[in-house]
Amino acid sequence: MPFPDQKPHIYVLAGPTGSGKSELIRYFQKRNVQALDLEGMCGHDGSVFAPLTYEKQPSSYQFHKQLLKTWNRFDKEQPIFIESELKRIGNLNLPEWLNHFLLEADQIYLEADRNIRLERLSAIIARAEPMLFLSCLQKLEAKLGPEKLAAATQSFHQADFTNAANILTAYYDATPGYARISAKIRLILKVETTEIASIARQILDFMNSEMELVV
Repeated sequence: MPFPDQKPHIYVLAGPTGSGKSELIRYFQKRNVQALDLEGMCGHDGSVFAPLTYEKQPSSYQFHKQLLKTWNRFDKEQPIFIESELKRIGNLNLPEWLNHFLLEADQIYLEADRNIRLERLSAIIARAEPMLFLSCLQKLEAKLGPEKLAAATQSFHQADFTNAANILTAYYDATPGYARISAKIRLILKVETTEIASIARQILDFMNSEMELVV
């Protein structure tokens, strides 16, 4: 795939699981703010729980074709929001040109209160189809260990979704590099609400102030 030669103005949304990154990307898209939903395009969120949201992934050809089509529609002079991702999402690899841009991009880090994260994640777990959730959870047996897996399973069966979320959050927080804090942080945003509109407004206010300084 060709390497786009115009350097874009990318802001990478980073932060721990449950901080609202994916929701922000979708919120921006619905309001015509330039945002690239890599997880939506890939049909995968990079975790074992992807089947809770996505049925299947497209082919590599389909993904790269849609990615470039979407990319070419962006105004590169205006900010583009992208969620922080690893080079591989499920079975699909991000193209080298996009990895290059992401590594060079400025970062907005969502420093979310743990209770806010648990509230968001427990709501997702509560909505999950029970057998599908337990099937996904089982895939973490080797990493969680038998005791934590049993505790998370029991919490789910008892509808204690907050505790199940707490166990999973502790696991993800202990996973090296999963939140990926960049040296190019432009903003650390303290997230103290689950209201995506409020978080988005703070980010856009920051962006507007940045543009005014440039002008």
